[in-house]
This record gives sequence, C-alpha cells and structure tokens, in this order.
Amino acid sequence: MGRFEAIRVLTAFWGLVSGVQTVELEVAPEVAVVEVRLDQDVVATLDRPPWRFDGDFGEGLRAHELEAIAFDDAGRELGRVRRWINASDGTELGATDRTVIAIETVRDRALTVDEMQDWFVDAAGQALRVLRVDKGPAELVVVRDPATQVYLELLANRQKADPATRALRFEADTRVRFLSPLAAPPSKIRGMRHFFSASPSLPLERGLLAHVDRYDDGPTARIIDAVALAGMELQAGAQRRAVLLLAAAKSVDDSFFTARQARAYLRDLQVPSVLLSFGPARDWAVWDPSYTIELPPKSFGWNGGEALAAAVRDLRAQLARQRIVVLSGRHLPQDIHLRSDVEGVRLAGSLSGRGES
Repeated sequence: MGRFEAIRVLTAFWGLVSGVQTVELEVAPEVAVVEVRLDQDVVATLDRPPWRFDGDFGEGLRAHELEAIAFDDAGRELGRVRRWINASDGTELGATDRTVIAIETVRDRALTVDEMQDWFVDAAGQALRVLRVDKGPAELVVVRDPATQVYLELLANRQKADPATRALRFEADTRVRFLSPLAAPPSKIRGMRHFFSASPSLPLERGLLAHVDRYDDGPTARIIDAVALAGMELQAGAQRRAVLLLAAAKSVDDSFFTARQARAYLRDLQVPSVLLSFGPARDWAVWDPSYTIELPPKSFGWNGGEALAAAVRDLRAQLARQRIVVLSGRHLPQDIHLRSDVEGVRLAGSLSGRGES
C-alpha cells in the first residue's frame, strides 16, 4: 500500500458478478472505521479486522458502484476507493471523469455537440453535458452456438463459388473477436472471464466466415453467459459495437444467467445484441434481441447465399448508424437516459426489432 493510500479493495472482480460475494479490504494502521456503500447505499460499517464484508449484488446482472471510505478516530476522512462491478468506469481509457456511451440514429446522419446539449439526463433528471460525438471504428464480438457448426461449414464450402456469399465483408474500420461459449473447468465458477477463451481482434475485410474455426469437444456451452460477458467487454471500449449470437433452432445451454437477465443487462450497457438464427428463431424468442435475422433452410442451398448477404448488410447498416458520445462526469450506464422529446435517436441496444430475410 502506498504512503498516502489509506484504503484499497483487495478482491478482484473478474467477469460477471451477482449474488452475495465476500469483499476484502486493506486499510492503513491509522484507519479506525470504514463505511462501505453499494450504489450509494450504506451496506456495511467496519471498525476492526477482518476488514471484509458480504455484499449482495442481486440475482440478476447489473452494473454497480462499490465505494469504501476510511475514517480515523476523530471521524476525519482519510481516503476512499471506488470500484465498478460488471461495467467499466473508463479507467482503461484514462477518462475517470467522463462517461462513454453509444447511441443509434434512425438514419446514418451527422450529429454535432451543440445540438446534443441537454439530450441526456442522469438518474436524478439532471442534464449531462456532451463533450464529444464521433463515429469512430466498430467492433463485433461473435458468440457461436456449437450447434451451428454444420451450417457454417456448408456456407464456408460455398464461399468461393457463390458471389453473394463472398460479399460477407465489413468496412475496413470494423474488427471482430470470437468469444467461445465453452467454459473451461472449473465451469461452475460464476462468469469468471478467463474460463472463456477469446480470439484476438481480427479484420473483417475478408468476411465473417474467414475466421470461423471448429470447436473442440468440451463441456456444455454457456451461451448466454458468454453473450453477457461479450457485452461487458464491449462497454469497456469507445467504439461502435454489437454482440452477434450465431444460434441454431435447437440449442443446449448451461448458463448461470437467464436470457432475460442478460438481455436487460446489455440494454443497460447500450450494447446491441443481434441474433442470427439458422432456422426458426422462435426457440430464442425469450432473448428478445435488438435485432433478429432468421435464415430459412433454403439459405443453405447452392443459390441461397443472398439471404445471408442481406443479413450482413443489415448488420453493417446498424453499426453505421451508431455514434459514440462522451459525457461529462462519472455515471453508471443504466443511470443515463435520453430525453423523451429527442427524435430520431435512441440509446444503442434499446430497441427491439426484426429483420426479415
């Protein structure tokens, strides 16, 4: 602990956190009392070792702010520490006094900082100042249901012969990462990030199918958990974003979290979720994604690549309509709201829709 550091959080919050979790603190010798707040509510007061408490982070998925304040015997504050749980507070971007959000325009149009002032309010209804808006690069995180393997192999085998399938490309400023839903042992540890393998960031000029690999045999997939984790990782960046779930009509999922919990969480984070279903999407109806693309069985015939190409065009258009907005101050993502009288704009991921192919 540094010379002027009175308190710090020792517990490392990896991945997705929910339920009751033990949080351990380290304090300087002169600290007499520690007050712990979770989302601004006092949840514990500690006045002796062990400097730990059990925090209840709820059964669902939600971003939280944990704050611990250290006092001496006279009640003077010696220091405080804050940690965000299930979300990034911007420290990775060097912007602890700013908040980065994503919005989507109804049409791909330019926006200016001046016109956007007073568009956004916090949980108390106070206007938030817009510092910057830009388009910037885009990142797509793909979570693939293992049951889609046979369909993807059919499409990959046709890629050179079918001009429509060869067109499954994105703009040069769009990158992709693949997050495996197969959790490595011990798979019963809730949402630990390092138990899900991920690819490096890859270019998409050659198309989505160029980077799809076969999964090795392994444990039951935790598809919904992986989608939620993908959303959290995207929220930590400052780019246009979306989670793409490649799903089969019949899937086996062993996730800790439900589809409704994960979908609400991604809405809070302003991360759109796109469902690309190989076959009828009704089995994924509970997921209620931002956008659904259903590929009928005929899409896998020799001349059926047009349906998939149309799906990719829709996804490209959705990413093109997004903008990244930097707001003054530090705000949990679910505490940021768009004024109801603002037309033609919405928080990214907030709208349910359906694309027909």
